[in-house]
Amino acid sequence: MERWIELLIAACKEASQHPEGIALYKVGKNPGLFSARTGPAGEAAQYALQAGYLELLRTENKAETVRLTSRGEAFLREHLDPRPTLEELLSLLRNHQQSMPRWLAEIDAQFASFRLRSLNFLEQQGATLTALITRTEAVLRRLEQGKLPTLTEALEPWQVEVLLLLEKQAEPIELPAVFHALETAGFRELTIPDFQHGLLLLRDRGAVELIAESQHTGPLLEPEYALIDDGRIYVAIQRSK
Repeated sequence: MERWIELLIAACKEASQHPEGIALYKVGKNPGLFSARTGPAGEAAQYALQAGYLELLRTENKAETVRLTSRGEAFLREHLDPRPTLEELLSLLRNHQQSMPRWLAEIDAQFASFRLRSLNFLEQQGATLTALITRTEAVLRRLEQGKLPTLTEALEPWQVEVLLLLEKQAEPIELPAVFHALETAGFRELTIPDFQHGLLLLRDRGAVELIAESQHTGPLLEPEYALIDDGRIYVAIQRSK
Protein backbone atom coordinates (compact mmCIF):
# COMPACT_ATOMS: atom_id res chain seq x y z
CA MET A 1 0.00 0.00 0.00
CA GLU A 2 1.39 3.42 -0.97
CA ARG A 3 2.41 5.75 1.83
CA TRP A 4 -0.14 8.45 1.00
CA ILE A 5 -2.97 5.88 1.12
CA GLU A 6 -1.87 4.82 4.59
CA LEU A 7 -1.83 8.47 5.66
CA LEU A 8 -5.30 8.98 4.15
CA ILE A 9 -6.76 6.03 6.06
CA ALA A 10 -5.17 7.19 9.33
CA ALA A 11 -6.48 10.72 8.80
CA CYS A 12 -10.04 9.56 8.09
CA LYS A 13 -9.92 7.35 11.17
CA GLU A 14 -8.75 10.29 13.30
CA ALA A 15 -11.40 12.58 11.78
CA SER A 16 -14.10 10.06 12.73
CA GLN A 17 -13.24 10.76 16.36
CA HIS A 18 -13.89 14.51 15.92
CA PRO A 19 -17.39 15.07 14.49
CA GLU A 20 -17.15 18.70 15.57
CA GLY A 21 -14.17 19.18 13.25
CA ILE A 22 -10.38 19.05 13.43
CA ALA A 23 -7.51 20.95 11.81
CA LEU A 24 -6.43 19.61 8.43
CA TYR A 25 -2.72 20.13 9.24
CA LYS A 26 -0.81 19.93 12.49
CA VAL A 27 0.68 23.23 13.59
CA GLY A 28 3.20 22.97 16.41
CA LYS A 29 1.56 21.11 19.31
CA ASN A 30 -1.94 21.66 17.96
CA PRO A 31 -3.52 18.44 16.66
CA GLY A 32 -4.24 17.95 12.99
CA LEU A 33 -4.85 15.19 10.46
CA PHE A 34 -1.71 15.61 8.35
CA SER A 35 1.81 16.53 9.40
CA ALA A 36 2.83 18.53 6.31
CA ARG A 37 1.38 20.34 3.32
CA THR A 38 3.90 18.70 0.96
CA GLY A 39 5.06 15.20 0.23
CA PRO A 40 2.86 12.16 0.80
CA ALA A 41 0.99 13.91 3.65
CA GLY A 42 0.12 16.93 1.51
CA GLU A 43 -0.80 14.66 -1.38
CA ALA A 44 -3.14 12.65 0.85
CA ALA A 45 -4.73 15.82 2.28
CA GLN A 46 -5.51 17.24 -1.15
CA TYR A 47 -6.90 13.93 -2.34
CA ALA A 48 -9.16 13.65 0.74
CA LEU A 49 -10.67 17.07 -0.03
CA GLN A 50 -11.03 16.47 -3.77
CA ALA A 51 -12.57 12.99 -3.30
CA GLY A 52 -15.07 14.35 -0.77
CA TYR A 53 -13.80 12.26 2.13
CA LEU A 54 -13.28 15.46 4.13
CA GLU A 55 -15.27 18.67 3.95
CA LEU A 56 -13.97 22.13 4.80
CA LEU A 57 -15.81 23.77 7.68
CA ARG A 58 -13.89 27.04 8.04
CA THR A 59 -10.55 28.71 7.47
CA GLU A 60 -8.95 30.91 10.15
CA ASN A 61 -5.48 32.38 9.67
CA LYS A 62 -4.82 29.94 6.85
CA ALA A 63 -5.69 27.01 9.15
CA GLU A 64 -8.40 24.80 7.65
CA THR A 65 -10.84 22.92 9.90
CA VAL A 66 -12.41 19.83 8.33
CA ARG A 67 -14.64 16.92 9.27
CA LEU A 68 -15.28 13.45 7.90
CA THR A 69 -18.12 13.04 5.40
CA SER A 70 -20.39 10.05 4.85
CA ARG A 71 -18.29 9.27 1.78
CA GLY A 72 -15.20 9.30 3.96
CA GLU A 73 -16.90 6.93 6.41
CA ALA A 74 -17.60 4.52 3.54
CA PHE A 75 -13.94 4.76 2.41
CA LEU A 76 -12.81 4.08 5.96
CA ARG A 77 -15.00 0.98 6.32
CA GLU A 78 -13.60 -0.40 3.07
CA HIS A 79 -9.98 -0.01 4.11
CA LEU A 80 -9.93 -0.65 7.83
CA ASP A 81 -8.54 -3.95 9.01
CA PRO A 82 -11.61 -5.97 10.11
CA ARG A 83 -9.65 -8.07 12.58
CA PRO A 84 -9.90 -5.71 15.61
CA THR A 85 -13.63 -5.32 15.04
CA LEU A 86 -14.12 -9.06 14.64
CA GLU A 87 -12.02 -9.76 17.73
CA GLU A 88 -14.12 -7.29 19.75
CA LEU A 89 -17.32 -8.91 18.46
CA LEU A 90 -15.97 -12.37 19.32
CA SER A 91 -15.18 -11.21 22.86
CA LEU A 92 -18.72 -9.86 23.29
CA LEU A 93 -20.26 -13.08 21.98
CA ARG A 94 -18.18 -15.17 24.36
CA ASN A 95 -19.23 -12.97 27.29
CA HIS A 96 -22.87 -13.44 26.32
CA GLN A 97 -22.33 -17.17 26.02
CA GLN A 98 -20.86 -17.30 29.52
CA SER A 99 -23.82 -15.32 30.84
CA MET A 100 -26.40 -17.76 29.44
CA PRO A 101 -26.35 -20.17 32.42
CA ARG A 102 -26.93 -17.26 34.80
CA TRP A 103 -29.84 -15.99 32.68
CA LEU A 104 -31.36 -19.48 32.60
CA ALA A 105 -31.00 -19.76 36.38
CA GLU A 106 -32.71 -16.41 36.87
CA ILE A 107 -35.55 -17.43 34.54
CA ASP A 108 -35.97 -20.73 36.40
CA ALA A 109 -36.08 -18.87 39.72
CA GLN A 110 -38.72 -16.49 38.41
CA PHE A 111 -40.84 -19.38 37.10
CA ALA A 112 -40.51 -21.19 40.42
CA SER A 113 -41.58 -18.07 42.30
CA PHE A 114 -44.55 -17.64 39.96
CA ARG A 115 -45.59 -21.28 40.42
CA LEU A 116 -45.37 -20.93 44.20
CA ARG A 117 -47.49 -17.75 44.19
CA SER A 118 -50.03 -19.42 41.89
CA LEU A 119 -50.27 -22.50 44.13
CA ASN A 120 -50.72 -20.32 47.23
CA PHE A 121 -53.44 -18.33 45.48
CA LEU A 122 -55.24 -21.47 44.33
CA GLU A 123 -55.01 -22.98 47.80
CA GLN A 124 -56.51 -19.82 49.34
CA GLN A 125 -59.29 -19.77 46.76
CA GLY A 126 -59.94 -23.45 47.32
CA ALA A 127 -60.16 -22.97 51.07
CA THR A 128 -62.56 -20.06 50.61
CA LEU A 129 -64.76 -22.06 48.23
CA THR A 130 -64.76 -25.03 50.60
CA ALA A 131 -65.85 -22.80 53.48
CA LEU A 132 -68.63 -21.22 51.41
CA ILE A 133 -69.84 -24.64 50.22
CA THR A 134 -69.90 -25.92 53.81
CA ARG A 135 -71.86 -22.91 55.02
CA THR A 136 -74.28 -23.08 52.10
CA GLU A 137 -74.96 -26.74 52.79
CA ALA A 138 -75.54 -25.91 56.46
CA VAL A 139 -78.06 -23.22 55.50
CA LEU A 140 -79.89 -25.65 53.21
CA ARG A 141 -80.07 -28.20 56.01
CA ARG A 142 -81.44 -25.58 58.36
CA LEU A 143 -84.03 -24.57 55.80
CA GLU A 144 -85.10 -28.19 55.39
CA GLN A 145 -85.33 -28.57 59.16
CA GLY A 146 -87.33 -25.35 59.50
CA LYS A 147 -84.73 -23.68 61.70
CA LEU A 148 -84.58 -20.57 59.51
CA PRO A 149 -87.56 -18.44 58.45
CA THR A 150 -88.58 -18.82 54.83
CA LEU A 151 -87.62 -15.22 54.17
CA THR A 152 -84.00 -16.38 53.89
CA GLU A 153 -84.76 -17.67 50.42
CA ALA A 154 -84.66 -14.08 49.13
CA LEU A 155 -81.62 -13.00 51.15
CA GLU A 156 -78.08 -12.46 50.00
CA PRO A 157 -75.66 -15.23 51.10
CA TRP A 158 -73.88 -12.86 53.46
CA GLN A 159 -77.20 -11.93 55.12
CA VAL A 160 -77.87 -15.61 55.76
CA GLU A 161 -74.38 -15.81 57.26
CA VAL A 162 -75.31 -12.97 59.63
CA LEU A 163 -78.38 -14.88 60.79
CA LEU A 164 -76.30 -17.99 61.38
CA LEU A 165 -73.75 -15.98 63.31
CA LEU A 166 -76.43 -14.42 65.53
CA GLU A 167 -77.94 -17.83 66.24
CA LYS A 168 -74.65 -18.89 67.85
CA GLN A 169 -74.38 -15.72 69.95
CA ALA A 170 -76.83 -14.96 72.75
CA GLU A 171 -75.54 -11.43 73.35
CA PRO A 172 -75.66 -8.57 70.84
CA ILE A 173 -72.64 -8.36 68.51
CA GLU A 174 -71.05 -5.06 67.58
CA LEU A 175 -71.32 -4.20 63.90
CA PRO A 176 -67.53 -4.11 63.22
CA ALA A 177 -67.24 -7.64 64.62
CA VAL A 178 -70.07 -8.82 62.37
CA PHE A 179 -68.43 -7.26 59.29
CA HIS A 180 -65.03 -8.77 60.05
CA ALA A 181 -66.65 -12.18 60.64
CA LEU A 182 -68.17 -11.93 57.16
CA GLU A 183 -64.74 -11.12 55.70
CA THR A 184 -63.29 -14.17 57.42
CA ALA A 185 -66.15 -16.26 56.01
CA GLY A 186 -65.13 -15.26 52.49
CA PHE A 187 -67.33 -12.24 51.74
CA ARG A 188 -64.40 -9.94 50.99
CA GLU A 189 -66.18 -8.02 48.23
CA LEU A 190 -68.88 -6.75 50.61
CA THR A 191 -68.73 -2.97 51.07
CA ILE A 192 -69.67 -1.10 54.24
CA PRO A 193 -72.63 0.73 52.58
CA ASP A 194 -74.03 -2.59 51.24
CA PHE A 195 -73.49 -4.15 54.67
CA GLN A 196 -75.41 -1.37 56.40
CA HIS A 197 -78.22 -1.41 53.84
CA GLY A 198 -78.54 -5.18 54.12
CA LEU A 199 -78.81 -5.01 57.92
CA LEU A 200 -81.64 -2.51 57.60
CA LEU A 201 -83.46 -4.94 55.30
CA LEU A 202 -83.04 -7.73 57.86
CA ARG A 203 -84.40 -5.47 60.56
CA ASP A 204 -87.36 -4.36 58.43
CA ARG A 205 -88.24 -8.00 57.79
CA GLY A 206 -88.18 -8.74 61.49
CA ALA A 207 -85.17 -11.05 61.37
CA VAL A 208 -82.84 -8.96 63.56
CA GLU A 209 -82.85 -6.14 66.06
CA LEU A 210 -80.41 -3.24 65.85
CA ILE A 211 -78.97 -1.91 69.10
CA ALA A 212 -78.65 1.87 69.32
CA GLU A 213 -75.69 3.63 70.87
CA SER A 214 -76.21 4.57 74.51
CA GLN A 215 -74.26 5.56 77.57
CA HIS A 216 -73.97 1.88 78.38
CA THR A 217 -72.61 0.80 75.01
CA GLY A 218 -70.34 3.80 74.40
CA PRO A 219 -68.91 4.79 70.98
CA LEU A 220 -67.57 2.21 68.54
CA LEU A 221 -63.83 1.78 68.21
CA GLU A 222 -64.44 1.59 64.45
CA PRO A 223 -67.18 4.21 63.93
CA GLU A 224 -67.24 3.77 60.15
CA TYR A 225 -69.33 0.61 60.68
CA ALA A 226 -71.99 2.39 62.74
CA LEU A 227 -75.42 2.47 61.11
CA ILE A 228 -77.43 5.69 61.13
CA ASP A 229 -81.18 5.55 60.55
CA ASP A 230 -83.96 7.96 61.52
CA GLY A 231 -81.54 10.06 63.54
CA ARG A 232 -80.32 7.15 65.65
CA ILE A 233 -76.89 5.56 65.66
CA TYR A 234 -76.89 1.76 65.79
CA VAL A 235 -73.73 0.02 66.98
CA ALA A 236 -74.72 -3.63 67.49
CA ILE A 237 -77.13 -6.32 66.30
CA GLN A 238 -78.94 -9.37 67.68
CA ARG A 239 -81.55 -11.91 66.54
CA SER A 240 -85.15 -10.88 66.95
CA LYS A 241 -86.73 -12.40 70.04
